[in-house]
Amino acid sequence: MKKYLITALSGLACLMIGCSQGSTGDEQNFTPKRLDIYEDSVPKEAREEESKNSSEQVPEGKGRAAAGSELPGRENGCSAVIFENSDILTPGGGVFHISYREGQEDKLWYYDEFFTLERYMDGSWEELPMLNGLCGTTVYTEIQRNIPNSMELDWGTLYGPLEPGVYCAAKAVFPQRTDILNSLMGEAVPEDREYLESTGPDTNDGKIVYAVFELKDGLGLSLEVEDVKNTGLTMKFVRNGGSPSGELQYGSSYWLEQLKAGSWYFVEYKDPEYEAVWTQEAYPVSKEVQTEKVDWKWLYGELSSGQYRFCKDVTDFRGAGDYDQYVYSAEFTIP
Repeated sequence: MKKYLITALSGLACLMIGCSQGSTGDEQNFTPKRLDIYEDSVPKEAREEESKNSSEQVPEGKGRAAAGSELPGRENGCSAVIFENSDILTPGGGVFHISYREGQEDKLWYYDEFFTLERYMDGSWEELPMLNGLCGTTVYTEIQRNIPNSMELDWGTLYGPLEPGVYCAAKAVFPQRTDILNSLMGEAVPEDREYLESTGPDTNDGKIVYAVFELKDGLGLSLEVEDVKNTGLTMKFVRNGGSPSGELQYGSSYWLEQLKAGSWYFVEYKDPEYEAVWTQEAYPVSKEVQTEKVDWKWLYGELSSGQYRFCKDVTDFRGAGDYDQYVYSAEFTIP
């Protein structure tokens, strides 16, 4: 399997791309050029057509069901490639597969490790704001012909743990670079697959593919807030069915995040040098509605106007060293 290295800038899904001459071997280096993979790498006309198809697909809040499911569909930008989820999905990440459609195995397509997430709400798809940016060295991996490529998407790092709902993961895929070689050499490119494999991905012709999935809350738990003030609120755990594998527990710790320019950021303590130390109690989450008053004036002071969310860890505890941890959040506004 051939892989092509590319260097990324820090930022939201930001790459360094370009073509260098004289590279050899299974790994090919590229001269840097800044590119936003999910915009500049996809031609404007293709993005407009893709947006049009998506709007037509889910009119007036009625999503078209994907084959064999009741989930809303999402129009793929590449007819040669299938991107889909496995049964392994958690609030922090999941396993996905990418492969060729039947009859398209003679094509050559590549993908990288970048992805974005969208959520289906009120009849339309909305891109989720990221908590953190992306940086590092990008590897372009060829899609295999015989078996699907599997990948783990860690969205907990980029977005935080996801709440139950319908989402889609979006990835860019890239064809091999024959048209670039044609223009450079001024002659036809051989159709031999081994030769084409040596050309690498055409990063200027990216297409977006989507995998729609539903994240269900097996715990049957939700977090709500009321009586919101700029110095505190009342939190409320509500249980509705669910099948936890152990006892649901929560502790005294919590944190606040604020929405700024489409991304969530941790709210700073009123004293930047202060380090909160939380007691280690584990309180059971009862099957009845459970409320608790929270006063953060000692920690955050008085919040300014804005959009916030209150976050709590919840543990599905089965025994010492045997537990799963989840993050629940509830949004609120300070006028």
